[in-house]
Amino acid sequence: MLLIDLFCVTFYIAPPPRSLCSTNRTKNSFFQTHETTRRLLALKLLIYFVLISFLWLAISTQPLAAVGDVNYISDVLNVPLRSGPSTAHRIIHRGIPSGTQLTILATDEEAGFTQVRTAGGMEGWVTSQYLVREPIARDKLAAAEKRLK
Repeated sequence: MLLIDLFCVTFYIAPPPRSLCSTNRTKNSFFQTHETTRRLLALKLLIYFVLISFLWLAISTQPLAAVGDVNYISDVLNVPLRSGPSTAHRIIHRGIPSGTQLTILATDEEAGFTQVRTAGGMEGWVTSQYLVREPIARDKLAAAEKRLK
């Protein structure tokens, strides 16, 4: 009985049942309010602990790349559209998705940037290394699958 009483008082979870208490204590309203506040704080801490534990478990179970594993680079890119031909110029569009058709307006080979226009009429500069002359493989595959159906 003393163990249950000690556990409940230590962790402020709940008062031990009267049948298990070694003594019946009387409390005034100040101590009851204070104890209620302590219980709520303990309950909040317990909930936070459980949530953090679940988050840690979810993160730690993500598979990491091991030596010898085969991995691939994603073909989904978002290329930023800039106001000028360098990374110092501000970004005017967060990212044009890979596969977007662009019209070339000018090329700055020295800087490695190309001025383009989107189908929606937005103009800006993108890094030339991301531009290809043919549609991307993902779009070609989708078109081939559509033809087969």
